[in-house]
Amino acid sequence: MKSPANNISDGRLAAKGAILTTAAIFIYSLIVLLYVVLRTSFEIANKLPVGERSSIIFANAVALTYTIAVFSLLMVLVFSITGAIGALVIKRLVFRFNPQFNVRKTLLFSGMVGLVLLVLVYVVLRLLLQKWMTLQYPETLLFWFVFPATICFIFYLISGMAFNRFLLTHYRVLEK
Repeated sequence: MKSPANNISDGRLAAKGAILTTAAIFIYSLIVLLYVVLRTSFEIANKLPVGERSSIIFANAVALTYTIAVFSLLMVLVFSITGAIGALVIKRLVFRFNPQFNVRKTLLFSGMVGLVLLVLVYVVLRLLLQKWMTLQYPETLLFWFVFPATICFIFYLISGMAFNRFLLTHYRVLEK
């Protein structure tokens, strides 16, 4: 019987991990963009007279969109690598320590890998942004690490379950 491990290319799996990380970053960036643009637009609308609002609100939205888009692209370039690495590590852990493809074990491995990689991401951000990634600036820490890390962690769990489902289906096909 041929092992399911031989049918899953590391390159494809790493690419899927990178794509999922990219999707998580862009989904979060879109949520932040909508929140920030709406919040600042309401503040501008409340403070300026009617004739001056629309052009300033538009300029504000364009500036925020550009800033968040650039930041998101930088995050994708740096951290899609962690998604690729995470997918490969989860694969190795599952095939090595979970040959029965138990869902709970795969979730445990996905969660552990997700936490370790997110701690590494925090360390990198802390080195780059120094005091801005501390509780001294809680909004920066929340918006640019805690909330996206939560979304990425959820993506790790969901992708781990999908990977396990794929293995169970594929393994049953090979046994027949």
